Amino acid sequence: MKVASSNAPAAPEWNSSATVGRSDGAATTFRSFDLTSQAGVLKVGANVLAVQCLNENPASNDLLFLPELLVSTGPVTSGVSPTAMVHDGSPVQFERSARLKARAFGGDEWSALTTALYTVGSPAAPGQLVISELMYHPPKDNPTEFIEVTNISGQHLALAGVAFTGGIDFSFPETAILAPGQRALVVQDLTAFQIAYGSGLPVLGEFENGTRLANGGERIVLTAADGATLQDFVYGDLPPWPESPDGPGASLVLIAPETDPDHADPLNWRASVEQGGNPDASDTIAFPGNEADDLLNYALAEPSEIKVSLDGESLFVSFRQFLAADQARVRLEFSDDLLQWTPANPENLHSRHNHFDGTVTTIYELSRGTSAPPHRFARVRVAFR
Repeated sequence: MKVASSNAPAAPEWNSSATVGRSDGAATTFRSFDLTSQAGVLKVGANVLAVQCLNENPASNDLLFLPELLVSTGPVTSGVSPTAMVHDGSPVQFERSARLKARAFGGDEWSALTTALYTVGSPAAPGQLVISELMYHPPKDNPTEFIEVTNISGQHLALAGVAFTGGIDFSFPETAILAPGQRALVVQDLTAFQIAYGSGLPVLGEFENGTRLANGGERIVLTAADGATLQDFVYGDLPPWPESPDGPGASLVLIAPETDPDHADPLNWRASVEQGGNPDASDTIAFPGNEADDLLNYALAEPSEIKVSLDGESLFVSFRQFLAADQARVRLEFSDDLLQWTPANPENLHSRHNHFDGTVTTIYELSRGTSAPPHRFARVRVAFR
């Protein structure tokens, strides 16, 4: 947004010239521009000042430019603030959380300032707020990390007092409210995030105290205002955790967040479909059918292509599935007699190869061992989540 200009054509091009020159003597004197009317374009966090400087003609061989932005705040020196409201004795109603500040005027003196926080909504409690997406290792270690939280309750949640106390440091704004189903973001660096994802997303603030998410995984702790634990888990970057969020560009996405899945279970997480993830959005594919065959085709990219191979004492079973088919639960099961089937343990998940086309090849490994039965069978089980 253009906020000021001087000695410039109305619509300057990249190679335009200044309309008026300034002498060398005047060049050392600051020229002031009152930007009070444009104060609303400033955002919480870092802001970028972009400037186009013009010389009077192409032969000019010097240019001096020293920008300085001065902001003044403070109490009203006299009288009542123009934004103050006179209380007429009627009840004060709040449509959103706010901190109320009040003084009383008696005779010719004002009372001391009193303040109180009024919240709209219920304090966030366990089972109501999930961590739905993590961008913990952006490509080239760009400072575009983010954490997304989602309100999975049926009521407005007041986030006053909610804080990340493990992994990163961050205290949510005292007036922050999340409507049912609403998402909010906490980012590493606001400027870098907006360059990568644009403005207008529900960013509540930046990581505090220079903290950032560990590329190799770490413990994340989210606590409520009363000290209760909202989420506490350790994410990883090696199997059984998805590997593509660790640098190639995908984010780590919680599967079916509305069900409040166990965040510590790596099988409840997957890579995002798109590189960069999808902050404040979901890339989930809705199930379009109602028959068993529809469910197979919804979940598996190649329903008939389940591959088995041997490598020494290890048995490998692989299948290709759609990343965002979150309404289906896909699991591998083993049997020695085709009668009793045992689900594979998360530790048996050897790797998840993200093809970055919306599909992933999942590979399980089972050690044969010397005491293994002569026959071993495997099947892929697909069920509604």
